[in-house]
Amino acid sequence: MLSHEVPVVPWTKVGMDFFEWNRQKYLVITDYTSNWFEVKELKSTSASSLVRECRVQFARHGVPLQIVAYSGTQFLSRTFHKFAEELNFEVVTSSPYHHQSNGKAENAVHTIKKLLSKSQMSNTDPLLAILEWRNTPSEATGTSPTQKLFGRRC
Repeated sequence: MLSHEVPVVPWTKVGMDFFEWNRQKYLVITDYTSNWFEVKELKSTSASSLVRECRVQFARHGVPLQIVAYSGTQFLSRTFHKFAEELNFEVVTSSPYHHQSNGKAENAVHTIKKLLSKSQMSNTDPLLAILEWRNTPSEATGTSPTQKLFGRRC
């Protein structure tokens, strides 16, 4: 299993994964330094959809130096690797039998599903649940993902 160093500078290394919840498809991108995640509902999980959403996220946060992803066809595709070459970032794929080697993205998926489920059960806005999670300090570090990424509270 791969071990990953946590970079000092946010958004230089991110994990990515696809997941399904309530028959909807999502992409999660999570920062290794701050644990901040972005989640986007997608109509398709094709390589071209992945590239399109990465362009949106990279325009917002900047291009990471490295992406860690599971060995899905989208991340192994010529389309995605051409995109990586174009924007000069490295793609590291985890073993198909050891998804936990992309633990940051896996943890984010677990957190997002929990937040979506709680929001659905309480009939509240899931974006507010994500905002609250992003502003909650970690027991381990005493700082929130928002503080680590932006240096302030949202």
